Amino acid sequence: MKKLQSVAALLLGVATVYPARAQDIKIAAVTVSGVQTSAAPVDLSVDQRTATIYKSLVPPKLAADIFGYRISRNYIVIQVTVINESKELDMLIHNVGVQYGKTLPQFCHATEVVTPVDTPNLADKDNLKHQLLLMTTRERPKPKAISSTAESCQSSSHEITLLRGVAEKGQVWDPRNRTFRSLQAIATIGGGLTGVAGLGPVLPLAVSAFSGPGISAFQQLFPDMTINQMHRLNDSAFTTNTLVPKNQAKIVALFVPALDFLDDKEVSLFIKNPFPYYTGASGKGALANLEVAVDYKHIIAVDDIDPVISDIQMSATEQKKLLAGKAASGQIIGRFLDGAEVSLLSDNDKAPKVTRDTSQTSSDNRLYFTMTPSGAVNPTVSWNFQVTKNKKTTSSAKAFDVAPPPPVLTSVTTPSPAQGQQDSDVKVELGGDNFADLNLAIEAAGPGASPKGSITAAAGTVMIETKKLTVTLHISADATPGVWTLRVNEGGAKSGTVNFTVTAKQ
Repeated sequence: MKKLQSVAALLLGVATVYPARAQDIKIAAVTVSGVQTSAAPVDLSVDQRTATIYKSLVPPKLAADIFGYRISRNYIVIQVTVINESKELDMLIHNVGVQYGKTLPQFCHATEVVTPVDTPNLADKDNLKHQLLLMTTRERPKPKAISSTAESCQSSSHEITLLRGVAEKGQVWDPRNRTFRSLQAIATIGGGLTGVAGLGPVLPLAVSAFSGPGISAFQQLFPDMTINQMHRLNDSAFTTNTLVPKNQAKIVALFVPALDFLDDKEVSLFIKNPFPYYTGASGKGALANLEVAVDYKHIIAVDDIDPVISDIQMSATEQKKLLAGKAASGQIIGRFLDGAEVSLLSDNDKAPKVTRDTSQTSSDNRLYFTMTPSGAVNPTVSWNFQVTKNKKTTSSAKAFDVAPPPPVLTSVTTPSPAQGQQDSDVKVELGGDNFADLNLAIEAAGPGASPKGSITAAAGTVMIETKKLTVTLHISADATPGVWTLRVNEGGAKSGTVNFTVTAKQ
């Protein structure tokens, strides 16, 4: 019998070390959980499949720099390092959280649980009636229910899809971004007011200077940090089914709601000085002693896992290229994207072509792409992106919504002086900024209350550059002599005006 047991153990060991072919066995049947203690990393061993877990608390001020102000105000952030020491199997992480029953017992909340139990013992007299009831009805009385308690002493990390909602609102309401949008709104309103008669000749020049150099200077002086913070959140925050390849490690940021341990007033104190709350000097317990729990499974292959798309990103600068009909770059955030291909699903032959950007290095959670339009496109249109890997396909719709900045018109560079005769064609160069081929039109207004004639842009003569427009203006024979104004209109966004003088025909 002992020999038979030895042979069975040997066969089991061989089957573990040398698993069946990947196409026959996809996922190992063993699921284990690791808990990080405050003293030392834990070594978990199941059939030589090991994992080591480390943790590090991230102070709120550093969390604000890394992930944004709004995240730091709502979450306790813990960096978790998971090392997959298996030489043969990949690791799939299902959940990351904290356990605080031992370290912070005052935060364990009892919850009522209704548990059905058998009918209690009856007295002899009642028991006889009970037996007679069973004999006549053949039905057992329904069991009674009593209340017991169970402790809830664990908290899972909020997943990336939830965190993105918090971070995206923080991005919108970031003080820098609110100020920038306010300046853009003022510039747009000012551009519309320049066409109102009676406001003087200085306003158009002031609006042009404010819309162009003023806003550009603000962007250079106060860069938008929330974009990089969002990227770091996408790269580090915990996502379900995170993959750790064999003999490799992965950093996962764990986000536990601060209100699980602190009230609103204490959150403010924690952000200013987290040390008492980490050590327990605050009387609330030592947050540094929180135990990190990682639930994972060792697997043999991930070929059957579909690629996952969490978000599709394209910066405002790149989106503006689409307005001019130029190729733009973007990135797809998700999981299991390494080696995947990207395309665009559309029945329209004129839709942009989307291909993988091989000039940049894609990874398991980031796929770079290039979007090449056949002409000027409206970025508010929703596009359906498709990612394919190992014949597994995932699609996601994305609508880019970046309004083009208002055009800025500062001067007529040629001819000098800026003038032309009635019934003539004049080649004109207009200087400014933010010119793009998006329903661009040049508008002219004559002097006086009811001017005669017109100044129009000759068809096919408008040459567009970002900071310069070259156009041939046709001055009608009956155009009223005097100072006219010119402005640029791009899809409803209007620039300030510049002066152009019409002289009588000689």
